[in-house]
Amino acid sequence: MHDFLYAWGPLILLVAVWFYFMKKGGALNYKQHVQDMKDLASAQLVEMKRTNEILERLEAIMKDRSQ
Repeated sequence: MHDFLYAWGPLILLVAVWFYFMKKGGALNYKQHVQDMKDLASAQLVEMKRTNEILERLEAIMKDRSQ
């Protein structure tokens, strides 16, 4: 029995500590993190579209000035 604890004890302890910190940090709340990432991606998409519209307007202005 002692050989088993000496061989596997540190690994079991490491896994237990890892689970503790993951649960404490909220890493096991996967659905919330996925939803946050989807919200962030949609906000970035809206901002990118807005930026592209501004750049297209600037491009049109620059073409008009160059002619």
